[in-house]
This record gives sequence, C-alpha cells and structure tokens, in this order.
Amino acid sequence: MSETKDAIFAAFNKVQSVFDASEFADMCAIGVYSDDPESPGVTAVVFQGQLYSLVIPDSYLNLPPNTITNVVNAVIINAYREWGADRIRLSREGLQSAHAA
Repeated sequence: MSETKDAIFAAFNKVQSVFDASEFADMCAIGVYSDDPESPGVTAVVFQGQLYSLVIPDSYLNLPPNTITNVVNAVIINAYREWGADRIRLSREGLQSAHAA
C-alpha cells in the first residue's frame, strides 16, 4: 500500500510542477514587436496573454487606412507570437528547474 501511495504522491508532485511552471510562464511571459527594429514606429507589447500596449506614431496617421490597418495587425500578431515563444521558453525552464530540485 505504501508503494502505491508513494507513486500517487510522486505523480501528483509532477502534475503540480507542470502546473506551477505553466502558471509562472503565463504570468511572466512578454512579447514585444515593432514594425522596424532600427526605427520603431508601430510597437505592440503583449503581457499576461493580453495586448498591454500599442504605440502608433502620429506620422502613421497620414498613411492610407488599408496600409495602417495591415501594419498594426501584423505588429500585434507578431507580438503575440513572441509572447507565445517566451511562454514556451519559460515553461521549459520552469520544468527543468523543478526536475533538478
């Protein structure tokens, strides 16, 4: 009975470590993307899975509506992609440190 109980506790601890790593990644991951890294214009920041900040310079307001829409959408989508990649990285790091402990 003790072996079964130990196996259940070990499985629970593994599930808990996965959950903790995932929760940490959700809270800490960040995605930042700009339309031009050399001279940023439209910039989006995604934090905790939500659009946290969106900067659109006044000079962009002179662009045709279709162009500005495409640029803003592309920047937001790529900020979410960066956030997802950071979330995966943090999850993996959390799991590795949990297994090392």
